[in-house]
Amino acid sequence: YKKLTLSNGATVYLRTTDFKADQIHMRAFSKGGTSLYDDSEYITLGQCDDVVTLGGVGNFSATELQKALSGKKVSLSTSVGVYNEGMAGFTTPKDFETLLQLAWLRFTSPRQDMEAYQSYINRSKASLQNQELNPMSALQDTIASTLFSNKPRALRAKAWMLDEINYDRAIQIYKERFSGAADFIFVFTGNIDEATAVPLICKYIGSLPSGTKK
Repeated sequence: YKKLTLSNGATVYLRTTDFKADQIHMRAFSKGGTSLYDDSEYITLGQCDDVVTLGGVGNFSATELQKALSGKKVSLSTSVGVYNEGMAGFTTPKDFETLLQLAWLRFTSPRQDMEAYQSYINRSKASLQNQELNPMSALQDTIASTLFSNKPRALRAKAWMLDEINYDRAIQIYKERFSGAADFIFVFTGNIDEATAVPLICKYIGSLPSGTKK
């Protein structure tokens, strides 16, 4: 891998491979995650991953974003785990810039959409209520509560918990975890042409705010 350190403090590793001519993989990660927040927020923390992407990014709703990416081979997901936050995605050499643009938007412009959020809550409630009718779910709940001494973060989501999610707070937590790129490591592997890829990485990853979080 070739290591780059960008002006905003972000660390980038590049590895050119010839396994597949039409594929570039991306990973980004930094330490932190939900472990930094109090147990009193465990319900919102547990649903943070699912709810923050419902509204799309920037000026694009989730539906509009899907349409904008039509015809392009780009996939990018974000996560706020227990001990880290990050992104994972893939694209083709042709659509590499689009992947970087999407990553930039995921960092800087998460978007709220109350209609999409309420629809998610309604769907999830129905699904969780069905799970609770399954005897295996009761067994798993008992095992989890025994193994982890009823620690709230270790317990399975229940339908009633969805009404306790603070959507605004979930977005705020996400923004805090992705507030700066200085403590992030970005890894790109695949059919990378460094002559074209490095300027694009500097343009998009390098223009992210440095941030002050640790």
